[in-house]
Amino acid sequence: MNGWTPSRTDPVSLSTQSDYDLKINILFETLNHKHYKPYKTEYKMSVKHSCTTADYLEWDVAMNLVHRLYRDGEIRMSLLIGCGCFFGLRISDLLRLTWSQVLSDEGTFTLREKKTGKRRIVKVNSDFKKHIKDCHDALGVKDDEQNCFRSQKGTVYSIQRVNVKLKDIKTKYGIRIEHFSTHTLRKTFGRKVFESAGE
Repeated sequence: MNGWTPSRTDPVSLSTQSDYDLKINILFETLNHKHYKPYKTEYKMSVKHSCTTADYLEWDVAMNLVHRLYRDGEIRMSLLIGCGCFFGLRISDLLRLTWSQVLSDEGTFTLREKKTGKRRIVKVNSDFKKHIKDCHDALGVKDDEQNCFRSQKGTVYSIQRVNVKLKDIKTKYGIRIEHFSTHTLRKTFGRKVFESAGE
């Protein structure tokens, strides 16, 4: 991993008006308004009728995990966790990302949120973009219009599959939170925004 290494000062970088709106929306979701719980938020998972809680990762822990996964050859999961923490997108939108979006020369990409239908402009942190490029090269991607998060069979990961992989990662890497799921990544982003706003 040549271009990017974890840093406690890596910014969550959003600059346009649309990005600002996204930041505020996620911040309010994270704080859960007056019912804010600093570690957990209840949400419905895709498993039928199940309800659980999601914890956020401390920023340093998240960035270290991204680095370790890359080092151990878990390239796509390294990228997925990194994108989730830096972009603050829902997992349904993360799984739709293509290489051409995240490696755009403009340093931003646009998407329409699957859940809300809203158009979002997301800025890619310049240091994190180096990591994206490293992942792209390590995977030998030939077509940049491909989805970033494809299985060995060539199909896009399902949310259920990602949650299974995250559960395995939690065990293997000793992640010390109770519930580690796709929503953890968005929560981690929201927490970083909250902490940065107080600095």
